[in-house]
Amino acid sequence: MRWFVLIMLAMPLALGARTVWIGNVICNPGARVRVPVTVDDWAGVASVSAAAAYDPLILTLESARPGAVAEAAGMSFFTAEGAGRLGFAAMGAQNAEAGTAGTAATLTFLV
Repeated sequence: MRWFVLIMLAMPLALGARTVWIGNVICNPGARVRVPVTVDDWAGVASVSAAAAYDPLILTLESARPGAVAEAAGMSFFTAEGAGRLGFAAMGAQNAEAGTAGTAATLTFLV
């Protein structure tokens, strides 16, 4: 059996004193994986947008959904998909306390 290592890295994007990153995941072929897109401090953040590129010969995007913080805040969530690419945006009022970290989106792939 061959092992497959999926590593999704994003260069952290500085938003003032904030950082957005895409999580790293390691899995076997045939696995379904959920990859979080996280913001380290939601205080004063009204929207988040990001893009991810992946190899469609290895990964199948199953879904892109709002993360826990975006969902709890009732933020509108939009996606745009293309071959091996995904863009998303979460927009709306967010009144988190300073230092509150959490997910903006969760991407689900089949390996």
